[in-house]
Amino acid sequence: VSGGFYLRALPYPALRFFLHRINRERPFAIYFHPWEAHDGTPRVKGIGLKGRLITYYGLKGAFRKIERLLHDFDFEPMADVLQRVTRGTDAAGT
Repeated sequence: VSGGFYLRALPYPALRFFLHRINRERPFAIYFHPWEAHDGTPRVKGIGLKGRLITYYGLKGAFRKIERLLHDFDFEPMADVLQRVTRGTDAAGT
């Protein structure tokens, strides 16, 4: 739920809800391509309706969602998360 199309398509309250549920059990990762957070991304011709939907839906609000996620959750480098997980500590790091 935390990247690409789903990050752009899901309403923020649903995204936050799902990520909180995941985060109770384990860390989550957010990923996105820089163009997915830019409303001015050039449009590619000839990709059809499904391609346009998957590629461009939600571009306008994606950056705002990313900002809210950064505010609502604690983030850390993936290397730190992987070290903690391989040591067998929980999602909260304890």
